[in-house]
Amino acid sequence: MEVAQALHVIGLRDSKDPDGGVLAVSRTTFTDFLTAVKANQLH
Repeated sequence: MEVAQALHVIGLRDSKDPDGGVLAVSRTTFTDFLTAVKANQLH
């Protein structure tokens, strides 16, 4: 997993498949996701 920061988005991609697709999410969405992971709130 590779994570990259841009001005308004966070980009994610599979490091084993760099020519594959990229998922781009807002900084807010990524922050909310990380907060949920840290709090063990994902089911």
